[in-house]
Amino acid sequence: IDQTDVELARVLAANLQTALERAERLRLLRQREERLAAKTERLDRFGSLVAHEFRNPLAIAAGHLELTAPAELGDRDHLRAAREAVDRMERLTESILDLTSHRGLTDATESVAVGYVARSVWEDHAPAAATLACESPPTVAADRQRLQTLFENLFDNAVGIGGPSVSVTVRDRTAGPGFVVADDGPGIDADDPTELFAYGATVEAAGTGLGLALVRDIAEAHGWAVDVDGEGGGTFVFRTAPDEATDDDESVDTGVKPRRHPTDT
Repeated sequence: IDQTDVELARVLAANLQTALERAERLRLLRQREERLAAKTERLDRFGSLVAHEFRNPLAIAAGHLELTAPAELGDRDHLRAAREAVDRMERLTESILDLTSHRGLTDATESVAVGYVARSVWEDHAPAAATLACESPPTVAADRQRLQTLFENLFDNAVGIGGPSVSVTVRDRTAGPGFVVADDGPGIDADDPTELFAYGATVEAAGTGLGLALVRDIAEAHGWAVDVDGEGGGTFVFRTAPDEATDDDESVDTGVKPRRHPTDT
């Protein structure tokens, strides 16, 4: 075997190794694709099941509300509250179905005043003893209905943790494009508050584990990033456009260095 044969053998061995590595990468890629397809199928089934299970009792409740005879003024207030609760559950059902079936959340974005949406949700949703302050919140490009769902779940979270007299502030994000939703409650008792964005995670005894997960998914569907700080009240920072802010700059909004959600790149 001369030197030429040796060099040829080395080239052949290198080519064989490259081919084997490529084949292994393709095998791993196919496995990941199969696992992802299986997860997507399970998620689709879950969304369809939830929507089906929600819609039947909602349709019954809505039908009975429509058939209710005219009542006294006090009773009308209760019926109006029940109607609003049913309407909200219908919107939540649609949001869950959108998220799990991969239908676009932001196909019809428009210029939306964050403060106006926040106040309208608060008036229909918050306890009488709770207070809301809007401090120059911005106007953003958003799907109005999804933004409404986002605020409903944020306010639910604030009241559930901070109590019926909680104070919530919605304001402009000073470190860059976006807005901040903060409350004066006891904060979020979790090692990593961003874990509460996971489906099923909740710190409330009666929590569903869907509220903050929907907040995250609605934000990400708009192309926004969301940070959360759980100390000294819950503070949610929504970055609606990329910026060059540093962690120190971001602390202007939250008061501390923010903890980033794992999907925030």
